[in-house]
Amino acid sequence: MHTVKAVITGDLIGSSAKGAQAIEQAMQIIAQTARQLSYLNGVNTRFTRNRGDGWQIYLDFPGLCLCSVLAITTALRAAGVGLKTRQSIGIGTVDTLPPDNLSAAFGNAFEISGSNLDQMAKGETLCISGPHITPIHEALIALADWQSNRWSREQAEAVNLVLVNDELTTAELADRLGITRQAFQARLTSAGYAALEPALYAFQSQDWDGADHA
Repeated sequence: MHTVKAVITGDLIGSSAKGAQAIEQAMQIIAQTARQLSYLNGVNTRFTRNRGDGWQIYLDFPGLCLCSVLAITTALRAAGVGLKTRQSIGIGTVDTLPPDNLSAAFGNAFEISGSNLDQMAKGETLCISGPHITPIHEALIALADWQSNRWSREQAEAVNLVLVNDELTTAELADRLGITRQAFQARLTSAGYAALEPALYAFQSQDWDGADHA
């Protein structure tokens, strides 16, 4: 019996106006973040680039999909490359999964993710869909989309470090930025991270496999 997985398909926004160098920098940042997410997932995310400014990753544990899209959003903002990415989360089954990349991957999660990316509304940067997705999931993603698009570069930098370094203390994360623990915490507070944590926990604690078998 299939187990529920997540696939995130994305593309850069307005990349043609920024030029090849900015596109390459942005794609390298997304690829690096995908490697960090591989560690969090415990399974290779298989970052795969396509169509020049398009990309895709696989999440073995769908509960990390909200954390993952925000990690990518904040990594780009923190780097200051001047490019954003749209991200479509597809929740569903995966039938074919090559070991190294997703070029020949197949399954419901891939179909949903890719199709919904093409249908995203103007100004929308995050969306989610799948047989197990409820209006509550969609509402949390919409709120996260609105909130993350208003973070400053410094706020995004702090949030990103928390998302991809769950084993480090606040003091250790602050050291990475060369600021005090209080200053780091102030950035998280101004970003409204405390209000985001329940949404992250809700996604991670859901019984996705139970929903698949229901």
